[in-house]
Formats: sequence, C-alpha cells, structure tokens
Amino acid sequence: MDLLDLKILLKLSENSRKSFAQIARELGVGESTVYLRVKKLFDQGVLKGFTVDVDYNMLGFGAEVFIELKPIPRSVKYVVNELIKIPNVLELYEVSGNYSLLVKVIARNNEELSAVIDKISSLGDILDLNVRYVFKSYIKKGISKEFEVISSTD
Repeated sequence: MDLLDLKILLKLSENSRKSFAQIARELGVGESTVYLRVKKLFDQGVLKGFTVDVDYNMLGFGAEVFIELKPIPRSVKYVVNELIKIPNVLELYEVSGNYSLLVKVIARNNEELSAVIDKISSLGDILDLNVRYVFKSYIKKGISKEFEVISSTD
C-alpha cells in the first residue's frame, strides 16, 4: 500500500458514495487508476465494503451500552455465536484483560436494554459481566488526514 492508496481510502472514508471519476479528478490521476486501486484494496481485504454512518438515536435507539463479559474460557466460541444472533448487539470484540469479550448493545429504552442484558446473562457459561452505559459520544473516526501523514512518514 502506498500514499495514493491511502489518499483513495481517505476520499472514500469522507464520502463512500463519491464516484471513482470524482476521486480521480481530486487526486489528479486517471479514473481507471482509482478503479484498479480500489479493486486491489478489496482483493487484499483492506476494503471490506462501503457502509453508512447511522445515528441510532435518531432511529429511536436511545440506550447504548458496552458490556464486558467474562465467559468460561472453553465456552468463548459458544458465547460469541449466541451473541451474534441478538439483533441489539452491534459490535463484538475479543479483548485482553479480566473480561475477554466487549459487546456494544443498543436498545430503544431501558426496559428493552434490561431484557437484552437478561438474555445475555442467561446464556450460561458467563462467569461475570459489567455494563458500561454510554452517556455521550465524543468521537467516532474513520481514516483521517492525520492517518495519511503518519503513514507517509514510513
């Protein structure tokens, strides 16, 4: 990956609906160059898809939490597979520390959130869990211009 790939990723992260022709004009390269670079980034697994940034609060999901889970070590795969089935689970990470799983959950209200937490805790094979309520979100970043600068110094 070179600086042009990073610049293309930056343009796509700013607006994933931007056409290859527009990106090419902004970067001073040919449209086919952008197309081939994006195809290469997909083939290499760097790009996984194009997404939208949804404000779940605007859709009526006013409750957001992170849940730290400590499953029985031999049951991590089972717990992960069960969590994936829960629609309110947006993100799921295996992390270091005392709690090996970190789960991002949204709900319409505290009643729904309580039901989701009860469902998670009733999976069995969970030794402990901590719920961290999100009161305010300060930043949600994708690739930024700073990333381009940092990467170009290598």
